[in-house]
Amino acid sequence: MSEGAGLLLLVVGLGGLGATGALAACCLRLRSPIEYLLASYLLAWLWLVALTFALSPARWLTRGTLLAGIAVGLGIVLVAWIRLGRPRAPGLGPALVRCRDSLRAPAVAILVACLAVAAVYIVALAFFTPSNDQDALEYHLARAALWKQQHGLGHVDGADDARLNLFPPNAEIGQLATMLLAGRDRYATLPQLLAYVALVLSVAGLARRVSFGVKEAAFSAAAFATLPIVVVQAPSAMNDLVVGSFLTAAAYFGLATRRATTIALAVGVASPSGRSSRRSSPSRRSRWSSPSATLAGAGRCCSSRSPRGASSDRSGSP
Repeated sequence: MSEGAGLLLLVVGLGGLGATGALAACCLRLRSPIEYLLASYLLAWLWLVALTFALSPARWLTRGTLLAGIAVGLGIVLVAWIRLGRPRAPGLGPALVRCRDSLRAPAVAILVACLAVAAVYIVALAFFTPSNDQDALEYHLARAALWKQQHGLGHVDGADDARLNLFPPNAEIGQLATMLLAGRDRYATLPQLLAYVALVLSVAGLARRVSFGVKEAAFSAAAFATLPIVVVQAPSAMNDLVVGSFLTAAAYFGLATRRATTIALAVGVASPSGRSSRRSSPSRRSRWSSPSATLAGAGRCCSSRSPRGASSDRSGSP
């Protein structure tokens, strides 16, 4: 299969997963754009993980069955969406206007400019250079390729690295999906890149949850996105950002006191996925304390008023 055909199938498959997550999130009738986008991300991951586990015992996990499963999931969610009265997603227009207005703050504008330059480099590094990280080569990519070869998740016989069988598989399932759909490992960095975006949204949402204003939330998100450890991880074929995205999304939804559905989403989707994706050492867990530190800095660097003076809207809307 040519690379162009593989890329087309990858776009179709990921588009189907994205549409499934988006329609399912619409059914939750969430009010905030950040809530909606993060819920879509988590629900798309949920269906991919569930589908992969369902197809693995009988060794039915192939490109065709994966695409068929994605189509079935999309069909089920579409029927549910129609029966619920076709609820709409929250409008992004007002949120985008407020984000644009936040660029008037010099600190935010400088960080966003740096982020724009970094984004070009990150994408180029992710898709146009081969992975050369030791962990990625020794077990992240290796286990995904071996699962592809044996048509399902399972024990890898004769593994000379215990991590191939020891660590739970959730984060690498995304890499496996890209390999199955595209027929190559060029796009195995997509899970990390998507998690990078989800992390930035979660940090901005957390700032709004604790009553910081839009300007402070934009600063915190941009500052987090330009942290060296985050930028280095984003174009890699590892799984640290994927784990971080689940955990920060769980924290974000866990602070939603007004809607039981969002709390259920956090407990039922984000937290188990984050715990099962990787066993983190204390030093690795400490990396994800950075959102809190970023939020604390936002109030000092971007606003002359205290958090009490910020908007009282705790819905997470930018």
